[in-house]
Amino acid sequence: HDADALVSRLARDCAWLALIQLTLPEEAVPSPEGGRRLVDVEGRGELDVVIDNALIRDYRDRFARLRLGLSRAARRVGAPFAYLSAATPVREMAKALTAAGVVEAA
Repeated sequence: HDADALVSRLARDCAWLALIQLTLPEEAVPSPEGGRRLVDVEGRGELDVVIDNALIRDYRDRFARLRLGLSRAARRVGAPFAYLSAATPVREMAKALTAAGVVEAA
């Protein structure tokens, strides 16, 4: 993804923008699983891969670059950005969203 283009497009006509990247733990920290067939849920094809340590290392590098790109792009347009794991307890999520400026404490 081109984070700058995406965030600029989202920010173009809005009064206020906040970005929240919410992921499952296995998306952020995948495990080696051997051979797998990945199926695009939007019907755009299939890909056979071997999920090994080398593939995971490459995936995690790209994932980190995406997160950093989104964070920087959000900062450029003055939008708060928060990265959260879906496994985070709700109270901790609320604290993280408050710290990021996405929500205000009551």
